[in-house]
Amino acid sequence: MDIKKYAASGFLIFIFYSFTGWLYEIAYETFLEHWTFMPREFFRGPICPVYGIGGIILFVIFSRLIRNKKINALLKIVIIFVGTFIIASILEYVSSYVLEFATGTWPWKGYANYAYNLGGRISLSTSIKFGVLGVIFVFLMYEKIVWVLEFLEKKGLLYKVAGVLFILFVLDFVFAVLIPTGVRLDVERTKFTL
Repeated sequence: MDIKKYAASGFLIFIFYSFTGWLYEIAYETFLEHWTFMPREFFRGPICPVYGIGGIILFVIFSRLIRNKKINALLKIVIIFVGTFIIASILEYVSSYVLEFATGTWPWKGYANYAYNLGGRISLSTSIKFGVLGVIFVFLMYEKIVWVLEFLEKKGLLYKVAGVLFILFVLDFVFAVLIPTGVRLDVERTKFTL
């Protein structure tokens, strides 16, 4: 077991899902909520680390299921949807408290106006969206992600790419801590409710 290889691969998966989550958040906020660009809260770079953490968790949990050729694709999709629904709901709920504890505030009013919400921190409709995203970005993207990681390793670029992105991630984090953006979102999520 090559720990260095797994760490580099894991970090690249984290960055991929963090970036994909950032794109999702920006697209959702821009086109479906406000029709204006909404900057993210903490990092300056195009990442939302909670998506990276969730992506890694889902990637690890479901990798054996996805590779299992004996299980029907439809059953895999159902399992991944339900699993992502549950895991993302827990992760979003817990991360809202972590963010509130770390920054002293919870910048989003959350899902208080959504039907079927839990303390305004998670809602049924968003959990369903995350379930669908899990199917798209874990089930459908798994083999492509593995192919890219194997390609980078064969070309001798795995550690170099991971190293450069890690340095950029650390610098972004340091700048965010030392020089906060001052951005405080006061977003009331009221659209697309169940």
